Amino acid sequence: MTVPTGTPMKVALDQEVRVRKVGQAVHGKVVDPVYAFDKLAVPAGTDVVGKISAIDRVPKKGRHRGRHEWRVLAFPASAGRLQ
Repeated sequence: MTVPTGTPMKVALDQEVRVRKVGQAVHGKVVDPVYAFDKLAVPAGTDVVGKISAIDRVPKKGRHRGRHEWRVLAFPASAGRLQ
């Protein structure tokens, strides 16, 4: 099953990430299940790997905020098979 591009997905990063460059790798787990067309597409707890797709400058203190693109690595064993 494919989740449509732009579908919101809440991800908890494995560790704090200092955004340095576009393409930088990030890792985490999906916090809330993601549904596509009323069917479970990505269960909570799924490992994901992503990359920084863009960097936005935040006005205060010259900090930066990164936008991410994610790919599913593996479904948790407890999720069973998706159909």
